[in-house]
Amino acid sequence: MQLRHGVVAAILLAGCASSSTQLVNSWKDPSAEGVRFKKVLTVCACKDDGTRRTVEDRLAA
Repeated sequence: MQLRHGVVAAILLAGCASSSTQLVNSWKDPSAEGVRFKKVLTVCACKDDGTRRTVEDRLAA
């Protein structure tokens, strides 16, 4: 079990030590049109009332 924890820790550390991804260029289809949404559904399924209220407040802002 300790060996497994050590391997996981080594993988996480190696992932943090690697260089970050950088967006150099992007492309957009000139004929593509934007989409306007009329209704959007967002769900926050959490048991903690404080977290639920925080999510509701941030979404309503």
